[in-house]
Amino acid sequence: MAKKPLSPTAGQDVARYIREHLGETMRYTTLDELCGTTSSNQQYLIVGPLVKDGVLRVCQRKLIRGNDDAPIYRSYHICKQLPQNLTHSAAFMVGGANMGVLDPEVADLNPLLTENGFLYKNLDAAKAWHDELLLFGAWLDTQDGDLSPAIIEERSFEVFHNEKLLGNKDDRRGGRTLMELINNLGLAPRLRLQEDVRQELVYYVPRTMRRVLSILVVENHAPFVHVQEALKRGVRSIFGRRVDGVVYGRGFGILSGNALCATEELFSNGCHVRYWYWGDIDRPGIEVYERLAEEYDIHPLVPAYQAMIEHAGEDLPASTDERLPPRMGVDIAAELDKGELEVFMRVIAGCLRIPQEAVPPSLYDGSGGTKRLALTLRKR
Repeated sequence: MAKKPLSPTAGQDVARYIREHLGETMRYTTLDELCGTTSSNQQYLIVGPLVKDGVLRVCQRKLIRGNDDAPIYRSYHICKQLPQNLTHSAAFMVGGANMGVLDPEVADLNPLLTENGFLYKNLDAAKAWHDELLLFGAWLDTQDGDLSPAIIEERSFEVFHNEKLLGNKDDRRGGRTLMELINNLGLAPRLRLQEDVRQELVYYVPRTMRRVLSILVVENHAPFVHVQEALKRGVRSIFGRRVDGVVYGRGFGILSGNALCATEELFSNGCHVRYWYWGDIDRPGIEVYERLAEEYDIHPLVPAYQAMIEHAGEDLPASTDERLPPRMGVDIAAELDKGELEVFMRVIAGCLRIPQEAVPPSLYDGSGGTKRLALTLRKR
């Protein structure tokens, strides 16, 4: 498809300003030298500039071809305040007819996201995922290389404050899911994701001589994995409560048929079983607990919910289910302090969500330490 011709008014004044005033800043005396080929294996291209809100952003891409002719890109942004008479928005290219126009949706992203040039050729995806790419770029700047692997839902919440975003295969914007786009940018390894193995095993209860078992039912996959790992290490206290085993509830799946009753028959071995429940703080998560409470000896794992509120942050994702739970979470709300209760009711009333993945796994058994958990246990 032929490229649109550049508007004669889109960048002439800015280009002239660059030639007259910014040559030394960019370490080149002329744009001709900047856009020319300096050697047989190195080529310097200007992609830009873009003038937005009076700030000039020039992205320089240095293309190096190695022995295998594989392109390797390096880029950085040069920003400089412009005079007020040049504050119009303009995006244009200088030098080389084969160079694409730098769009405003790409210009404000972290240079790490533009290194391989993919976004320049796929502006639809860049625009569709722009807000998420801004968050991803900001998160990349905070990483120092010492990052522990994480389950995809936990990393998704950490980066995007939405635990479902990275693993969502139905949300395709600009023809790509977010995970596909990150792969296209060559940055998927930076996420340090654990291998995603969805286990068929729906419970884990170690052998015990106890005649009364305290079993924790969790809504989501990541907490099931972490509690199971803790139990295998010999831990028997999760958020300060005795836990002898864990059942993976799979959201509303635990309500299908007699799923919990059937699972109990597999591990109870004649023992009396009482349950703790821990799920998302949202309308569906509360509804699952309240429906289970109609049939089972089950209680909310309140310290876990308090830890979720403590680590939730301000920008909470919306819940996908607007049905109100039967009792509006009164069993949980009754044990929260005033500040926690305000957050809890705001989430339920506003149809928002605090996922279980908001809590760092190191806090499950108290090894990571948390002021709120210590206060909670002293109150009991």
